[in-house]
Amino acid sequence: MRRRMRLASAQGMDKSAGRHDRMDTNALNSFSQGPGLVAGISSGTLFASMFWGAVGCGFFVYAKKQRSIPALLGGVGLIVISYFIGSPLWMSVAAVGIIAGVWFLSRYD
Repeated sequence: MRRRMRLASAQGMDKSAGRHDRMDTNALNSFSQGPGLVAGISSGTLFASMFWGAVGCGFFVYAKKQRSIPALLGGVGLIVISYFIGSPLWMSVAAVGIIAGVWFLSRYD
């Protein structure tokens, strides 16, 4: 009987119920929780940052050629916005607001 209990404890079995102990899988679960990137950046945030950054870069290049201050500031704002807003939805709302502000300032300048 003692040999059996020693063998069971060596194999990771619970002595009282005869069941196996569960393995600690916290480290493994972090990989299986879905698409996530380094530092908690989701794929939606990455896509929105790249999209609005590219639009901002276009605004910046256009503003340099046309010498338009509102478009230049809007382009810089669109590039920088992804550093301060982590949600793709709110980033898009703020970007549309910046674009509307550039349009308004350029239209009525």
